[in-house]
Amino acid sequence: MNRLPEGRVVTRGPTPPGGSAVPPDFAEALAQGCDQLNIHAVSSDRERLLAYLEMLQRWNRVYNLTAIRDPDPATRMLAVRGLLEQDRVEYMRLLATQLREDPTPMVRVEIAKVLANYVLGLEFGLLAEDDAETLTAALREAIEDVDETDDVRGSALEALGAWSDESTAELISELYEIGSPLLRLSAIRAMGRNASEGWLELLIYHFDDEDADIRAAAAQAAGELLMDEAVD
Repeated sequence: MNRLPEGRVVTRGPTPPGGSAVPPDFAEALAQGCDQLNIHAVSSDRERLLAYLEMLQRWNRVYNLTAIRDPDPATRMLAVRGLLEQDRVEYMRLLATQLREDPTPMVRVEIAKVLANYVLGLEFGLLAEDDAETLTAALREAIEDVDETDDVRGSALEALGAWSDESTAELISELYEIGSPLLRLSAIRAMGRNASEGWLELLIYHFDDEDADIRAAAAQAAGELLMDEAVD
């Protein structure tokens, strides 16, 4: 049977802010994995590995928050993507501010995509009123800014689309009717996220659209609506 190599004891080092970054069932998964690989890992070995993993994940989260304001746009984009699976409201507030302040459009696009997850939380009542206002105001500001790039405005609209508020439907309709081709495409995608059956007839109409991107977006959006209806 294999053994873990002897070496320096892994300590936790300085503790980054935030709660535990290791899923609660990871210890069991680690034990099962060691058994499957025929690796002998005593309890102290597993505890050291878990402590090291937790330290890495927590510092990775801290790095992502710091790197959001890095001078290099590519680094900022990667940092934003690193927050995709996070749900802490303080990250949402930071991203909402950065959506307004980041100088690079493609970084703002990535921020809007991450904020879409928080909009789902808003729809399910998981955000406090003040946090909901922070989130929706930042996205609406980006959508309504005529000087903003269409990529950013469209990504913000798709993100906000999951919120079933009447004002969201009005924004979707407006950009579908008078927006650029790119914004119209985003409006169609947002219809699918909006979970309102009222969009379905319009989406079906676009199944025969001459634009392949429109056809694909309409089909996907209709599928999302029908899936939500089936769940309900």
